[in-house]
Amino acid sequence: MLRPFELVEPTSLSETFGCLEHHGEEAKVYAGGSELLVAMRLGLLHSKMLVNIKHVPGMDQLELENGSLRVGSLVTHRRVETSALVRERFPLIARMESKVANVRVRNVGTLGGNLAFAEPHSDPATLFLVYGAEVVLQSSRGQRRIPLSEFFVGPYETVMEPAEILVEIRIPSFPQGMKGAYIRWGVLERPALNVAVGARLAEDRLLEAVRVAVGCVGPIPIRLQQLEESLRGMELSAAYQHIGSSGTAVRQWLAPVSDIFGSDDYKVYMVKTLLQRALRQAVEGDDHG
Repeated sequence: MLRPFELVEPTSLSETFGCLEHHGEEAKVYAGGSELLVAMRLGLLHSKMLVNIKHVPGMDQLELENGSLRVGSLVTHRRVETSALVRERFPLIARMESKVANVRVRNVGTLGGNLAFAEPHSDPATLFLVYGAEVVLQSSRGQRRIPLSEFFVGPYETVMEPAEILVEIRIPSFPQGMKGAYIRWGVLERPALNVAVGARLAEDRLLEAVRVAVGCVGPIPIRLQQLEESLRGMELSAAYQHIGSSGTAVRQWLAPVSDIFGSDDYKVYMVKTLLQRALRQAVEGDDHG
C-alpha cells in the first residue's frame, strides 16, 4: 500500500529544479513510474513528494543527429520499440526494447527513468554500453554529459547530484562494419543476466574490433575492456575458446553475487556461454544496429 505523498506537476525545467532544490531528498522525480511506484508500493522507498515531469517540454525528442540517436528522457520504451527511425538505423535497440518487461510497462515506462533508477536487472543499459552511449544531465547550474560507463555507481545509485535530472540519452551508431548482438536470459520479466557484443572482422577474418558488456551479474552493468583487448586479432574459433577459459578473469571483473537467480558459479558459466553465443551472432548476422 502506498503511503501518503504530495504530487506536483511542473511545466518547465526551471520550475522542476526549483522544486527539487527546495525540497531536497524528500522529493523524487516521477515520469512513467514503472519502477518508482513499485518500490514505493513494496515499502522499499518512501518519498513525501513526487515531481511529475511528464508535462515538461523538450524531453520527448527521438531523432538522428550526426549519426547518433538522441532520445529524450520522457520517450517511452514502446515508442523506441516501434519507431521507424530506430528500426531502420538501430534495429538491435528496437529488438531489445521489445523484450523489456511487458507491453503495459513499455507503454508508460520511460527510457530516461529506466537508466536514472539504476535497477541492476535491466535491459537497456547493458546494450547501450557497447554503443558508447552517454547521458545528458541538467540542473539549474547547467548541463553535463556523462559516458554511460561512468554513470552507474551501484544498485539504484548513479552520479546524479541532488536537484539534477537526466534529460537525454545519446547513442552513437556502431563504427563502419561493426555488427552487434544482445542476449538476455531469465524466466521472469526482468533479465536475470544479459550480454551485448559488438564485433567487426578484418579482411583476413580476424577480430579487428570488439566490444563486450555484461549486466545483471554484479552491482552494475559494465564493459569488459580487458576481455575486448585480449580478443582483438584472434580467429573466431580461438576467440570462442578464449571466452570459454576466461572464468577466473570474468569472476574478478564482474564480482557476481549469488541470489535467487543463481549461484555465482552458475552466473560465471552463463556469462561465458552467452558471450560465445552473442559473438557468433554478431559476426554471422546482418545487424549493423
